This record gives sequence, structure tokens and C-alpha cells, in this order.
Amino acid sequence: FEVTISDRKMIFADRKNRRFLGTPMEAKIHQLYGDSARFDYGPYLGTCDVVFVDGSHAYEYVQSDTEKAFQLVKPGGWVIW
Repeated sequence: FEVTISDRKMIFADRKNRRFLGTPMEAKIHQLYGDSARFDYGPYLGTCDVVFVDGSHAYEYVQSDTEKAFQLVKPGGWVIW
């Protein structure tokens, strides 16, 4: 899918400066990096307590990421945008 110019800033941002790094929560967070339109989510389907959708703001990505988020979250889990 096409990405917006403003999305490119986040795509190429330095990933070392995440707020949870070095905190007790770090061990509980598993970030997945990659193009969400091409990523293989198979191993994670129905296994996630929380899915935080924070990707491209282009319509096609939002639609695709939302559909995948509902497949990833387990019953009783949360999807957050």
C-alpha cells in the first residue's frame, strides 16, 4: 500500500528510544516490526491480550491493520488504535 509523507517519519524513526525500555513492562511487550500489509501474523492469531494498532494513517493500511487486529486478539482482549 502507499504511505503518506508524514508516515515516513515514523517508519524511519530510531527504535532504540522507546519509553518502555528499561522498565518492568519491557519483558511484557513484544513489538513486531515490518510492513503490516505483508507481515505473516499466523503464529500470533488469537493469542494477544492487547493489540495496539499504530501504523500508517493511509486508509488502506488502517482498514487492513484493523481487520488483522481483530484476528490477533484473543477473546476478552482489547484492540486499541
